[in-house]
Amino acid sequence: MTSFVQSWEKIIAASLIIIFFLLNFSIASRSPYGRWMDEVTYVDPGLNLTCGMGWISTTYPFQTDHEFFAGTSPLYPVGLSLWARVFGVSMVSARTYCYCLAALGTFLLWLGTFRFNLLTPAYRLMWLTFFSMEYAMNWMARNNRYDVWIFVGLGLAWFGASLHPLRLKYAVIFTGCFLIPFGGFVGVPYVFLAAGLVIILSKFKFLKEAVTAMSGAVPGVVGVGLFYLAFGKLDTFRNVLHNMTFTEQSKTSSLFKVFLYPMYDCFWFSKIWRYLEKDRCLSLRRINGT
Repeated sequence: MTSFVQSWEKIIAASLIIIFFLLNFSIASRSPYGRWMDEVTYVDPGLNLTCGMGWISTTYPFQTDHEFFAGTSPLYPVGLSLWARVFGVSMVSARTYCYCLAALGTFLLWLGTFRFNLLTPAYRLMWLTFFSMEYAMNWMARNNRYDVWIFVGLGLAWFGASLHPLRLKYAVIFTGCFLIPFGGFVGVPYVFLAAGLVIILSKFKFLKEAVTAMSGAVPGVVGVGLFYLAFGKLDTFRNVLHNMTFTEQSKTSSLFKVFLYPMYDCFWFSKIWRYLEKDRCLSLRRINGT
């Protein structure tokens, strides 16, 4: 059984990702609801651009419907606009766009884990299955959350770290982390905290990879600022960030959300890292026959 799973892991993994995509697609017209819901906030600008109405949002709570859209994720509506030009403007089309990105991110995470030889083939496939059914993952994918581009960026960086040609490795890591600020500023603290943990937990073994990740996120942040500056909306963007962070919340609770949530997630990341390092040593021993 073990040899069978090992021999067919690539095909099984690809099949699982496709199956979960098709399952989501099969209920896209009626689930989570058979109508637009909060996802319209993130979808509206991209579809308006496709329909020739301009880069505006009629649902964004921090701007009027005649202002240049200055949301926290310019990449999501841009990608959706290109997608809709090919597959049409509809609720199912918009949701399918998100399903595809979620499937891509999942594939990149599995591929990086496979290339690192972390866990056994059976455990990797088990992780892939449970991860695809996990609540937060499905909430992101099925509600057209812009977070899905952050997920793809992290997956790309993880896959890049597993590559062996150094130039390609650092280029892919840089690109993945560069995309994260464009995907959503909420992902930026995770990049720096995770990179710092990687440096500490690996005892500087992956210092270059971690520095490359942070080096990619910084110009990404600058790039988003320059994008809105070019259209005269940098101040609006800053106000949007401030309102999303502090409106109807105390500064203490807002700072908890912005900084301590990522720290909590990184705490569990460190636990998983230590487990994977132990498993990697066992895997190498199995390969070497010791």
